[in-house]
Amino acid sequence: MGGEFNIFHWLVALAVILPLYFLPSILARNKPQAHGVFLLNLFVGWTAFGWAGALVWALWEEPRPTRVMVQNTLVQPSTQPSVVFCSSCGKPSVLDLGSNFCCGCGKPIAP
Repeated sequence: MGGEFNIFHWLVALAVILPLYFLPSILARNKPQAHGVFLLNLFVGWTAFGWAGALVWALWEEPRPTRVMVQNTLVQPSTQPSVVFCSSCGKPSVLDLGSNFCCGCGKPIAP
């Protein structure tokens, strides 16, 4: 019983080493890259670089998508369209139904 390494010791060592080995996969389990981290960890994790790479990838935060709020404004149509000359190109543009852009150059026109 002195210096023997019996099955109980092997099981305890396995119960400690396996979670440490698969730590990157455990940390990435709820992320979109979880399958990739697991495969990297499984096949290349036995090397120090593979394990460190899987750990970095597991801890990497993906940029969150930017939310864009679009506010629609209801424009009342005028009964009489107005003709305005563009200050950029000088062409006449008809401002109808809330259009504020030159039909020639596409630049904004101040009504």
